[in-house]
Amino acid sequence: MKTRFFHLAVLIAARAWSSPSPPETASYTLHATLDPREMRVVGNEVLRWKNTTTHSVDEMRFHLYMNAFKSAETTLMRGGGAAVPEDFSEWGSIRVSRIEIDGGRRLQLETIAPDDSNQHDQTVARLVLPEPLEPGAGLTLRMSFSVKLPLCLSRTGYAGDFIMLAQWYPKVGVLMPDGSWNCHQMLPFGEFFADFGDYDVTLRLPERFTIVASGTRLSRVLEGSTQVVRYRAEGVTDFAAAAQPRVPVQKSFWRRRDGSRVVLELFMQPEHLRYADRHRRAMEVSLELLEDWCAPYPYPTLTLVDPPWHAAATAGGMEYPMLFTTATPLLESSGCLDTIEGITIHETVHQYFQGILASDEVAEPWLDEGVTSYLTSKILDSRYGPSELDLRFRRMPMAWFIPLPRIASWQREKIGWLSSPDAGVATSASWEYQSDQAYYSQVYARPALFFRGLENRIGTPAIRRAFTRYYEEHAFSHPQAADLIRALSDAAGADVGGDLAALLGSARPPDLRIDDVVPGDGRNRPARILVSRHGPAPWPVVVCAWTGGERPVSLVWDTRTRQQEFKVTGPVCAVAIDPDQTVLLDRDDLNNSWEARHDRRFAWGWSEALAGVIQALLAP
Repeated sequence: MKTRFFHLAVLIAARAWSSPSPPETASYTLHATLDPREMRVVGNEVLRWKNTTTHSVDEMRFHLYMNAFKSAETTLMRGGGAAVPEDFSEWGSIRVSRIEIDGGRRLQLETIAPDDSNQHDQTVARLVLPEPLEPGAGLTLRMSFSVKLPLCLSRTGYAGDFIMLAQWYPKVGVLMPDGSWNCHQMLPFGEFFADFGDYDVTLRLPERFTIVASGTRLSRVLEGSTQVVRYRAEGVTDFAAAAQPRVPVQKSFWRRRDGSRVVLELFMQPEHLRYADRHRRAMEVSLELLEDWCAPYPYPTLTLVDPPWHAAATAGGMEYPMLFTTATPLLESSGCLDTIEGITIHETVHQYFQGILASDEVAEPWLDEGVTSYLTSKILDSRYGPSELDLRFRRMPMAWFIPLPRIASWQREKIGWLSSPDAGVATSASWEYQSDQAYYSQVYARPALFFRGLENRIGTPAIRRAFTRYYEEHAFSHPQAADLIRALSDAAGADVGGDLAALLGSARPPDLRIDDVVPGDGRNRPARILVSRHGPAPWPVVVCAWTGGERPVSLVWDTRTRQQEFKVTGPVCAVAIDPDQTVLLDRDDLNNSWEARHDRRFAWGWSEALAGVIQALLAP
């Protein structure tokens, strides 16, 4: 009875908030049966698709993502998108056995490899239409398909009795305004891109399984030892589900400012239940900031999926509409925010940036990952404060044994960027990166530092206005980088496109330096400060010189000049470039300051902490 009343409350909450009306370009009705013994899915799909362009089309293209796990020769596997042992045999695949268009006419899918011509890659298929589909017209396709789930290698499949059902059905690509198809193969880096629509999904699986999914559960019916559950998700780009026997689901309500409610579901492993409150609070504070910066969360539910700890690396940390996976460690320190709060906040922010603002994660991955990383850092620093360093010994947090330094989230982003500062540019397409480390450094950390520096320069209210405008103008559409640049420029009162190109689009990050300081004597000889720029020019920065008074002398350096000398009535005791930290993408902060007398307290503090770590590691 309690469950029935809760589902009624969910439906009421779903109707209490009136969300914007996204386009219904690609809507799906799916009926599928999950066989956990064989790890197979057999299903039927009805796709209602509309040509929203001004061009007629004579073919359609589809993603068959599960074929990325068909062998070691697919493009994903060749590119290192998932690590597998040599004797691996638990591959996955998808097969479309029947496809019919309006009127029952049978058609045939043909697999192609538009990105690299890899004959072993069958993740994209072409469907030739019997006659061209005119602009504004629609069609209905009916398909039968079967899926063999792989061992979870890259965000989908199974791990023990845990099943992550993601990218599991034939999914139409995106027809671009110029009439071309955007339907890439499953590539090692980058994620997904799809049109909006409504999903009506019915799943059959054993009754002993707990299941959660994108959308609102409409019904659950028992047929012997089988349960039949039906979900509906409106105005989304995808549908995912997770299932596992006897996993508790915690449910609560979060209130928007207007009093309407969002249902929060936590699908938590029993051994992780002690961390449930931390996950829930992270979801709530994220939704609060996103309501301030963008708009109220427009969907009725938000579900967190906590995979088993042994599957966290392969299934965790991925976003889907109204649902995301996290990666809870088996052991965690209360002062470390990276793996619980950090991932949960990041994936909640993704509900807006790529979920609602559905940019192309394959061609412009920085546009959602960079913005999401920036707002994640913003939420962590403003709601939680500095976090302990996440140092571990045999999976045990070192903070359990010794005190560890705490640093701000944006400082962790800087450490991440500096791991590969020369590994390309942030604005590249996903297929241009060569490693996970390069991808994280350039696509996640580097844009996050750009946005934080821009905030320090123009102020928090201005950059918040920029994101509000970006959301209002492009929610439930496919924005591009130019759209975000326009919103940022309007808020800043000046074009930031050139700044973004210099700081994100250059293979050589800037380095602002103090080359020399002659302190002066305060009488006849003024102080001389020589600064220089190496790499691209960012926006103008302030150079501060302290002469012993309470306030420093502020000097404006237009960094377009490669070298500049300032003269100050001395004597100068300290100098700092960009003390407001507007150029966080300066690759070497150590040459940004100068002191006549060095303060060694900071160095001693770090040395003491490092000595403690080494002692703990070497202890018998």
